[in-house]
Amino acid sequence: MGGETIAKELYEFERIKEILKKQSFTERRIAKYMDKFIPDHEGMTVYGKNVISEEPGAKIELYFFTSDKIYVVKEIDTGIKYQLMYTKDINHIDYEISDADEKIVTLKIKLLNGELLTLSSVNDRGAGSLLSYRNMIEHIVKTLI
Repeated sequence: MGGETIAKELYEFERIKEILKKQSFTERRIAKYMDKFIPDHEGMTVYGKNVISEEPGAKIELYFFTSDKIYVVKEIDTGIKYQLMYTKDINHIDYEISDADEKIVTLKIKLLNGELLTLSSVNDRGAGSLLSYRNMIEHIVKTLI
């Protein structure tokens, strides 16, 4: 399956679980606990960092956006970290589009507690398509505003 196809399928909650279940032990654990802690909402946007990465040691980060919540699942050195954030706690959103190539975008979401979430079509895509990741980020912006 090509990176473009996988990146398009990352929009779907069930499909991301399927992809993770076919990978290593850690990815299978992430998929298992996604089922337990993250409800599959209609209209949820799923964003994955390093899900289709070919870089050794790249840690997976998954973001699940709804109109009122952001669920985050991260692979960390000691295991897996889950976070729940509320969109009402967003202090500031920056969406940057490159002059050189409109597929190069960065979304920065700053929360009231000072935490910063950064999504980048260039840095996060791994083997995925730049255009697919730009489209996912654009969809997240539309979900949040």
